[in-house]
Amino acid sequence: MKKIFYTTSSIMLLLSNVATAGTGLYHIFDQINNSISMGVTTVHLNYRENVLDVKPSNPGNIEDYGTVYGFVLNARKMFYERIYTELNGEYATGKVNYDGYEQYTLKPSKHKNTTNLFNVDMKLGATLLDYQYFQVVPYGDFGFHYWKLGRS
Repeated sequence: MKKIFYTTSSIMLLLSNVATAGTGLYHIFDQINNSISMGVTTVHLNYRENVLDVKPSNPGNIEDYGTVYGFVLNARKMFYERIYTELNGEYATGKVNYDGYEQYTLKPSKHKNTTNLFNVDMKLGATLLDYQYFQVVPYGDFGFHYWKLGRS
């Protein structure tokens, strides 16, 4: 997965384009607020369940930790020059370390699990100030996060 991550990020860097302005910075906002972008992502997980606080008879706490790699897709659109929308999707996968114990036998267990992360995020806002050199766009945000952790 790391080879795919590095290869894809290198290709995307070579194919990328920078937003440019005609006579001033005002046109940059049009390009930024009406754009589609793709990218690569790295997510470091450091998840811990403090089960000893809940049930002291358990053999210990549970931890999942490691780094996963993935892709991001983002689309922005400004409607009627005032209504700002953005949709962001992210998918990452990889192996993370598990340090804990088996659920029913309570035997200690350390191994790697395949993990899949999926995030979707939507923003909706309205432009309050729109000047040549800056914009103010407050927005509301709604998102969904899904984490599928494979257990052995």
